[in-house]
Order: sequence, then structure tokens, then C-alpha cells
Amino acid sequence: MLGWAPGQMLGKRSLEFIHPDDHDRVVAAWLDLLAKEGSHRVRSRHRRGDGSWLWLEVEHTWRAPAGEGESPTGTAQLTNNSDAMKDH
Repeated sequence: MLGWAPGQMLGKRSLEFIHPDDHDRVVAAWLDLLAKEGSHRVRSRHRRGDGSWLWLEVEHTWRAPAGEGESPTGTAQLTNNSDAMKDH
């Protein structure tokens, strides 16, 4: 969807791929998600491999470890939301 090869994204911060005007909103949503557990949606512009921007709605789901020795789990589902956001 974004046109990046995995090797182009490895080792980089996710904010490097998010429009600077959306950083505060994305970070606030992530911190809220970690504090409450569960899921949260946020819309933001993501940089494509060709340098253009694509509006995505990202639903993050976060689950704390269920027991000792287990790791937390996180998933993200990305939906192209460009049509709904084209006037923004």
C-alpha cells in the first residue's frame, strides 16, 4: 500500500513515515492506547515510497502480557482513508 520494501523500513522510527503535522495526534493516540489497553483508531498521513502522502486509518490493538514470562502483543490494521480525507 505504501510502496516500501521491508529493508527500507527496518531500523527506522515509525514517525519517519508519518506527516510531521500528524505526529502529536499519533503519539497521543499511542500513549492513550498503552495506558488503557484495548484498541484505538487514528487517522494520519503516511509517506509512500514515491514521496507522496496517503491518508490511513490505523487501528492499533494492544494486549498486556497474560502471565509471567509472556510478552505484550500489538497489532495494527491499516485502511486507506484517502477518499474520505481528500479535502483535508
